[in-house]
Amino acid sequence: MNVSKQVTERPAPTTSHLDSPGATDALIRRCQWLIVIAVIIRLIAMALLPLTDTTEARYGEIARKMLETGNWVTLWHDYGIPFWAKPPLSTWVSAFSMKLFGINEFAARLPNLLLMAALIGLCFYMLRKTAGLQRAWLGATILSTMLLTYSVSGTVMTDISLVFATTLSMVSFWYAWQTGDKRWGWVFFASLGLGLLAKGPVAIAFAGLGIAPWLLWQREPLRRLLTLPWISGTLLMCIIALPWYILAEYRTPGFLHYFIVGEYLSRFLIPGWQGDLYGNAHREPMGTILLYWASGTFPWCLALLGLIWRRIRQRWQPAETTSQSMRRYLLCWALVPLMFLPCRNIIPTYPLVGLPAAAMLLAIYWPHPDTRRRLLTIGIMAMFAPIVALIFSGITVFNQKLLPKASQLPIVEAWEQMRENDDNPLYYLDKRYYSAEFYTRGHTRVIDNKQLEQLEKQGHGYIVILDHDYSQLSPSLQAPLKPVSSQPPATLYHIGTSQDGNADKPDNS
Repeated sequence: MNVSKQVTERPAPTTSHLDSPGATDALIRRCQWLIVIAVIIRLIAMALLPLTDTTEARYGEIARKMLETGNWVTLWHDYGIPFWAKPPLSTWVSAFSMKLFGINEFAARLPNLLLMAALIGLCFYMLRKTAGLQRAWLGATILSTMLLTYSVSGTVMTDISLVFATTLSMVSFWYAWQTGDKRWGWVFFASLGLGLLAKGPVAIAFAGLGIAPWLLWQREPLRRLLTLPWISGTLLMCIIALPWYILAEYRTPGFLHYFIVGEYLSRFLIPGWQGDLYGNAHREPMGTILLYWASGTFPWCLALLGLIWRRIRQRWQPAETTSQSMRRYLLCWALVPLMFLPCRNIIPTYPLVGLPAAAMLLAIYWPHPDTRRRLLTIGIMAMFAPIVALIFSGITVFNQKLLPKASQLPIVEAWEQMRENDDNPLYYLDKRYYSAEFYTRGHTRVIDNKQLEQLEKQGHGYIVILDHDYSQLSPSLQAPLKPVSSQPPATLYHIGTSQDGNADKPDNS
């Protein structure tokens, strides 16, 4: 028995002002130009900014190590030390990009920009089919210029691959449910497999938390779930994800216990969890996810709050072609980040999973831009994140005091000029910088005071020491260190012998 029903794709009534050709064309042109300008600024920022410590440089260096070692199964936190905190999808795409375009920050960042473009394309497709072309362009503009999505789209992080997989799963489930087409069902399960490779079982949890409340709200007959290709789809999901999990545990036993128990239970249930092998657990006030959501959607959150108020007071109507069922689906999807309300160990990127649905809802309920004032409002809001990114990039790159605080690239460049034929690594005293490892191609080493003393006896090499830590060294350790480049908050020193002084002033270039 065919229990499927077709997706509503009829255009809005031609007599409605919503389809005024002049206003529609003006909005589409405005959105297209805004997206083009935003992409150009993002590309400029990606090319100018070096990898920044800690998160972005860490994932960039993990991808570089994967390419260097040729080991595409185990992620390496350091040589010989596995990185168990994340699955490999984002590392794979960054490493492959660097294999094609060279080891540089632009190549490492490029896959996330392309994944964000694909994610926005999925939302555009969904809105185009159900709400019309103009609202599809508006939704794409909103999503691409939210402060959080715009910021992470050109960085080396794991979150974009997860959000892409989650968005693909939510869009494909909608069409599988509405049309009964098993091909959409297979896409749904394949996207869950990608999600498992992107960030683990949380991808399945996100999809379930968005779909289950909608099914209950709609009072949909649950027997229709049987129309999904559960057996072949689950097999497809396992074929995509399971081999890597088995190989990862085989290569480095203990991975599954740390990843499942540590990263998925202890991290969220134990505030200030002390078992993190690769950093420190966060301890934020309960409910911080709301603050992260507001800042991540800025400035569009202001428009969303305004539309909610107008909806309450004037019963503002959504796009005429969208069904109540779809709007409820998007709302349940948009509210998925609320699962983190009671959690305290969270970071600002956690609202990302719900932002595609929030952008589509805002586009559906947005009043038709039949005035220049409304078109101007869209333009101002869409340009906020790109302008902030451009200003931040310019200040960071051209401010000699700020850049060394964000990345070790200036120190590495000074070291490259000084060392000539010195094959020793660039030493760091008690402090690890992933950006230094990336830009030296892994040619760094962290040492302590005793090891520094041994190096001074040999009288060669270069070391980076934080200015505060240098002041804590004994005079006997300070004496052989000759400052050659000061990049606050650290200085590059040439390691001489105990007979050498350090009266020379450092080069501040």
